[in-house]
Amino acid sequence: MTPDSVKVAQSAVSCSRWLAESIVEEKIPNAFALIRPPGHHAGRSSACGFCLFNNAAQAAEAAFNFGADRILIVDFDVHHGNGTQQIFYEDNRVLVFSIHRYQAGKFWPHLRESNYDHIGIYEGKGYNINIPLNEVHLESISTENTGSLISIGLDPFIF
Repeated sequence: MTPDSVKVAQSAVSCSRWLAESIVEEKIPNAFALIRPPGHHAGRSSACGFCLFNNAAQAAEAAFNFGADRILIVDFDVHHGNGTQQIFYEDNRVLVFSIHRYQAGKFWPHLRESNYDHIGIYEGKGYNINIPLNEVHLESISTENTGSLISIGLDPFIF
């Protein structure tokens, strides 16, 4: 953290919200924001893991304010996006899909809620999908099919 961290994090939130609004209003067809800090550990009312504000949650809120009715958030990171999950855990308007290292809760953020069986509650039941990578999965990813190429085709959209 630096003296300018809050200012930088506020700029990241502003960028996220502006892009979401611009997409929903059809001013731009899509967007990709390369911003720091990332935000996925920040919860509804607290910072966590160097994340001061949750950019994905802020973008989703902005999109809802401008007429979107459903949002998909894909979080592909070595750490679970625990803040994003917490914010939308009871919300059926947002599908949160997280792929992360877990190792039976031994890897940060050390939360049982990072496991595959935490799927949301109440209205949000079934709208939280965790794909936790444990030692077995990490080993097979690093040793099997070493000659393969992997392509991730991300077509961003708000529906």
